[in-house]
Amino acid sequence: MFNNLGFTPSRFLVKRRLRPAPLAPLAGFGGPGNDIIINEFNGGSSGSQGAQGATGAQGVQGPSNGPQGATGSQGTNGTQGAIGSQGATGSQGVIGTQGTTGSQGAIGSQGTTGSQGAIGTQGTTGSQGVIGTQGAIGSQGATGSQGATGSQGTTGSQGTTGAQGVQGTTGGLVVPVTIANTSPYNALSTDYDIAVTANAVVPASVVLPVSVTGKIFIVKDAAGVASINPITVIATASTIDGAASAIINTNYGSLTFIFNGIEWNIT
Repeated sequence: MFNNLGFTPSRFLVKRRLRPAPLAPLAGFGGPGNDIIINEFNGGSSGSQGAQGATGAQGVQGPSNGPQGATGSQGTNGTQGAIGSQGATGSQGVIGTQGTTGSQGAIGSQGTTGSQGAIGTQGTTGSQGVIGTQGAIGSQGATGSQGATGSQGTTGSQGTTGAQGVQGTTGGLVVPVTIANTSPYNALSTDYDIAVTANAVVPASVVLPVSVTGKIFIVKDAAGVASINPITVIATASTIDGAASAIINTNYGSLTFIFNGIEWNIT
């Protein structure tokens, strides 16, 4: 083949390079999609081919289905000839300058906005329906006759006038005053004005006794500290204006109690 190309085989190195697109094969060399590269390497001699190793002796044929004989050793490979130096790579061509970008075309003006259409007139409101007449009010029923008044009972005779009491001493009214310095204080039937001082330090209480109709007691905050230490008044076997107790909680305050035969009233 080298003789056909006009080259001396001892002065050239043949290489193969793959190409992505198929090419027509060179006569007697390569195939589709291959290039033939021939570099001259100035007289480098090809290495001599090593002698082929002797073929090992064939093992003795063993008996039928006997073990296989050993394989002979492979001969040594000859040394490879030196590869010539690669030629210099050519410089890359200059890249052309990029063309200028054309100017952008002008933007057209916006069209005018059309005028708003007229608003239609509002329809007329229908007339209100007639209000029906009110029904007649029924007549009032007759008032029943008043029952007869019963006859008045006879007036009883007047009782005799009692004897006049003894003339009292001349001067102002004098009433008993009791200082209550203990708590609870159980009022006596002979007490009238009860001046409480037991609440000077702690709250105090006064217990009213079972009494006759018309009995009066006055309970007074004599210590003047009822807003801090109040006085509680309770009644034995009775109530005070329907309640179980009454409270004096103003400084120097007082309450007057009178028994009406059923319970105590505050006056």
